[in-house]
Formats: sequence, C-alpha cells, structure tokens
Amino acid sequence: MIGLLLTRTMEAYRDPRSSARRILDAGPNMSDALAMAVAGFVVSTLLIRAAEMLFGVTLIEALSPADDATAEEVQARVAQAQTLAALARQFLFHFLELGFISMLGWVIGMAAGGSASLAHVFILASWWSLAGALLLALGQIAILALSPAALSFGMFVAFAALLYFLFLFAAFLAEAHNFESEAAVFVIGLGVLFALTLVTAIIFGSMSG
Repeated sequence: MIGLLLTRTMEAYRDPRSSARRILDAGPNMSDALAMAVAGFVVSTLLIRAAEMLFGVTLIEALSPADDATAEEVQARVAQAQTLAALARQFLFHFLELGFISMLGWVIGMAAGGSASLAHVFILASWWSLAGALLLALGQIAILALSPAALSFGMFVAFAALLYFLFLFAAFLAEAHNFESEAAVFVIGLGVLFALTLVTAIIFGSMSG
C-alpha cells in the first residue's frame, strides 16, 4: 500500500495531469476524497513531527530568528502549538482551506469556460493535499536541517517547494477543466492568491486601525 502510494505520488510530481486523470478515471466518491484529505493532513503532520524530533528543534524555533522573537515568546508559541486544541484547529483549517480552494478553482474555471464539476475539483484537491504532503514536508525539513546556519537557504528551498506544490494543483485543475495550459492556470492562480492576500491585509489593517 505504501509502495503504491509512493509510486502514485512520484507520478504526480513527474506528470501531474496524467496523475489527475488517473484519479478521476478511478471514479472516487466523496468518502474517498475525505479519506485522502485526512491522510494528507496525517502524513504531513507526522513527517514534520518526526523531523522536529530528529533535529531536536521545532519549526517555530527554527524560524524564530526571522521574526526577532524573544526566547520567552518562542517557547510560548511552541507550547501552544503542541496542544491538542492547536492540532484540532490545524485539522479544521486544513478542510476549510481545501473547501475554499476547491470552490475558488471551480468558480474561476467555470468562468473561464471550464467543464469540471465541483465534486471533481474537490477530489483532485484532496489528492493534491495527499500527494503534495511529502513535497511540503521536504521544504519544511530543509528549514529544520539548515537552521540557524543557513536559514535563508532553507527558506528558499521551502519557497521553491511551495511554488511547485501550487503548480501541481494548477495542473490538476487544468486537467479537470480541460484547459490546454497548466502554466496559464498557475499564473492566474498566483494572481488571484496575491489579490486575496492584498485584500485580506487591507481589511485587517483597517480593522486594527
């Protein structure tokens, strides 16, 4: 089972559109999609926790030099992040994020002439969260392994992993909507992400002001 999962994951990295088509052709239902989404969260969490134990530092501690946090602030963040309540919030956010991304990908795709159903987009988003778990974990492990001596390079590796992670979903979405260019979907997706980030910053800025 693990070998098959790794094979499918490597296929997703090498040829994401074929991977997406294989998943859709298998005819998964919503229960399968939810199972993939849960598995994606579990795999990502376990990989990061194992890496933190291996390197003897948490991701929060590794990133602390980047935001000039005090030792007391860092320890407080670490203690809060390791509670069951924090894990439950992360789990809930994981599903809310998948739901939001699926809805956004479906709406924008349909507006651009796509043909995917919302269910198919959510199924591929769930597969994306599972297949991409290793990719995201590798980026975060780079931060743990290279901090503090080469934190900047570790963050660069993590950023590159994140970009390819986003490209995977663009390719999955392009296949679902029968778009020719996944690169165009990727660029549009980055534009939408930037716009949403800007609007959110403005809203929170006005609220705090």
